[in-house]
Amino acid sequence: MTSDEQKRIRSFEARVRQLILQYRNLQDDIESLQAAIEQKDKEIAKLKGQLKSMDKTYQSLKMAKFMEISDGDIKSAKQRLTRLVREINRCIGLLNSEEVTVDAQGE
Repeated sequence: MTSDEQKRIRSFEARVRQLILQYRNLQDDIESLQAAIEQKDKEIAKLKGQLKSMDKTYQSLKMAKFMEISDGDIKSAKQRLTRLVREINRCIGLLNSEEVTVDAQGE
């Protein structure tokens, strides 16, 4: 082998070593990126769980607020109904007193 061929072989070996080194570096990068992806996937799953939990809490609070409004409406409806019953009783009382007056005059 001539010295020119030996130089080419050494140059080729050096390039192959560089390629192997780059390949290993890329493999390390891939592994670290896969680990980061796994970590992000776990974080996403955790956040989805929190979102579900918060959504359930929100729905419960919304229902509680609705019930609170309904309770207030029920109270006001009861008060209106009570006033109407009193007014009807007064009207019945007035009608009864007029009947007694008419009967007394008609006899």
